[in-house]
Amino acid sequence: MNRSYLVIISGSILLVIFALSWCGRKPAGPIFTGIAETPAPVSSATTAAAPAAASPAGTPSAELRAAAQRIAPAVIVVSLFDDSGKLLRTVPGVFISADGRFVTSRHFVQDAAHGVAKTSNGGIYNVSGTMTDSAALDVAVLRADVKKNVAFLASSKAAAVTPGTRAAVVASPLTRAAQPLIEATVAAKKSDENGEWLELTPAPTNELVGAPAINEKGELLGIVTPRGQTGTGNVVRSAAALDLLLAKIEEGAAPRWAIGNSSATSAEEEADESPGDEDESPSPTPTGTPRPTPAVARLGKPQIIYNPTPQYPRYSYFHEKGSGTFRVNFSTNGQARSVQIVRSTGSATLDNVTIEALRKWKSTPGQEWNVTVPVTFDRR
Repeated sequence: MNRSYLVIISGSILLVIFALSWCGRKPAGPIFTGIAETPAPVSSATTAAAPAAASPAGTPSAELRAAAQRIAPAVIVVSLFDDSGKLLRTVPGVFISADGRFVTSRHFVQDAAHGVAKTSNGGIYNVSGTMTDSAALDVAVLRADVKKNVAFLASSKAAAVTPGTRAAVVASPLTRAAQPLIEATVAAKKSDENGEWLELTPAPTNELVGAPAINEKGELLGIVTPRGQTGTGNVVRSAAALDLLLAKIEEGAAPRWAIGNSSATSAEEEADESPGDEDESPSPTPTGTPRPTPAVARLGKPQIIYNPTPQYPRYSYFHEKGSGTFRVNFSTNGQARSVQIVRSTGSATLDNVTIEALRKWKSTPGQEWNVTVPVTFDRR
């Protein structure tokens, strides 16, 4: 037989033997890689053993986040200054009327002489003073000088509150609060001789005092204040209590600051306030000028009684902005004797309209004194 045929036959026999031996083995795995196998269904027992992670405490739900976003234009941050123009503090607040009235905690504004309210969308408004306040509630109603209606939360629209109600405390992102928005639950609804107040769990932090609390509909539940005589911690003075406070504001009432705790007090004022020199009767008043009230005379400190706000100039062709500080010097008859620029706004036009307005200011008569006024212009 030809040798080539023998080679072919021998090779064929070896191939058959090798094929038979391969068919008897199990493959080690899939031939094609990169195709994931379909996972087996997870049983209900397995699901129960691995529940979904709960939301961190204080993290707002989607409903509360949406509500907070809707009411954000009404939430403000208020910078408060003394009568020398020094910044005292920056605190939360919320507009409660279209004409610029807002609320915050009373103890924040007791020693303030000027203020500026800011919204997160860029609005800047000078604050003209306090409309009314309550030491028992630790709530103050102030008014910002607005040229057109602003977004606000009306306290009269607050829904009924019961324990278990989900709430959010909302502060402006411009504040320094670690969490300007937190979720809480109404733990209790209580009342005392000063009105209703709500306990929240968790209790709002100190950075949120003055901020509004809302429900999932975005309705105002109240304002965060210190608990005061009711114990320690922060609570929410309810919208019903705010309504009672607002009702005390007389029609046509003008806002005013409680000026008098300043470092700009003159030597004459210090002498008037020496022990034993306090006079309970009104001091003599120059002819033709308003007589100060007995309360002012007893304090022996002057107060601003007329303070028109500088208006943005209509004749300006540019969208000018700027902040400055001005000093108003008053004569003994309460008239503005002179106005000095302590720090310019950076615009001669804005400086001029400010000086023009400040020259119209009036104070209680009786002595010479001065007050430093911070002013901010924002063309919107």
